[in-house]
Amino acid sequence: MKVFTTGQVAKICKVAPRTVSKWFDSGRLKGYRIPGSQDRRIPREYLIKFLKEHGMPLGDLEDEAMAKVLLVGQDQVLIENLKKHLPVERSFKIQVAASGFEAGIQAESFHPDCIVVDYSIGRIDAQQICQNLRRNPEYADTIVIALLPDDGSQITVDRNHVNESFKKPFDVALLAERLGAPLAWLASFGWEAIYGPMGPAFAPWAQHCRELYGRGSLLLHCPLAMPMDWGLSEVQLGVVCSRPRLAAAPLAERLALGPDRQRHVLLCFGGLGLAIDPAALNRWPDHVFIGPDPGLATVSNGRVLPADCRPLDVMPLVGRMITKPGFSSFCEAMSQGVGLHVVERHGFAEAAVLERDLRRHAQHRCLSQAAFYAGDWQLDQPLLPPQQGPLPLDGAAQAAAALAALAEGRSEIPMVEDHKFKNSV
Repeated sequence: MKVFTTGQVAKICKVAPRTVSKWFDSGRLKGYRIPGSQDRRIPREYLIKFLKEHGMPLGDLEDEAMAKVLLVGQDQVLIENLKKHLPVERSFKIQVAASGFEAGIQAESFHPDCIVVDYSIGRIDAQQICQNLRRNPEYADTIVIALLPDDGSQITVDRNHVNESFKKPFDVALLAERLGAPLAWLASFGWEAIYGPMGPAFAPWAQHCRELYGRGSLLLHCPLAMPMDWGLSEVQLGVVCSRPRLAAAPLAERLALGPDRQRHVLLCFGGLGLAIDPAALNRWPDHVFIGPDPGLATVSNGRVLPADCRPLDVMPLVGRMITKPGFSSFCEAMSQGVGLHVVERHGFAEAAVLERDLRRHAQHRCLSQAAFYAGDWQLDQPLLPPQQGPLPLDGAAQAAAALAALAEGRSEIPMVEDHKFKNSV
């Protein structure tokens, strides 16, 4: 573990050494004193955390702050999934080597914290890579993980050369358990609730999912949720979503929108695939409709959502949204005070729960698919008020606080036993 003196920290932060001493003595900057002296030492991890918390530049530490993972393999699906789940935004840096030769070169320059070796490149080659890594004292503390193909073959892994081994596809619950890391689930449903109703053929999968969920440390229980009886400590969350990232006034100018937000309607269906007939907009000439469908450009009161604009970004400019049942859409609309006109959806496991909680917690109107295709969108009708009141809007902050407490090993995780918006089955 790399440590710094107060003088070294002062140079990194471009402040006087006495300022660093004050940070240390006040407890804001964590570290320890050398026994028998007053010299202070600050571990790298604590320094990086301090700089991030206070919005200070990392400087030369920026590269060290990233968790570096070297993947040795050629499975493109595995590579893309690893990059997706370990993104740069979460302080991960991924490099890929297709062979043992490339792995040796990249490990020398990249200095990875973890090396994942996919045995699909060939058992002998993969074992040789692991052996070579362990023979090099520079990688004595590097975590080496072997990914074994789930093809029925018996492969023996030498524990002197690897820290852990998993069969593909491996589950995050098992990975967290074997690494001794706390695991929190942020969820509005579990796959056991999806597989269970599909019949006996899917029962083993449902049970497997339930068992893996139960190995977690904490459930961050999103609203608008299906039952998740996993036997875990829970934190009941309010609305969980991002925030608009585009300024409203310039966006309104780009879209040629007037001042009356209530006349603006977001028309967005995600993966539901409902075809929008632009002619239906003629039934509502006093409204402006905004959405990703290119057909909206063919009518005077249609606006195509710009490529750099998410539906959430335009929500501060609209009064209502016509959409399908969807967790993200509902949360985003609720967070921005947008009324929801929801088209019924069939064959979607979450639909019944989402539509139930729509009535409980959002200003809304419900549309049949027949009414939608006929253009009968009820925009001239008042929104129905929520039966049980709106949801709290601080779900993301709640989740962040709970995760910080879990990561730091604190016991005062803000559990909620009986929240007013807790869903009943």
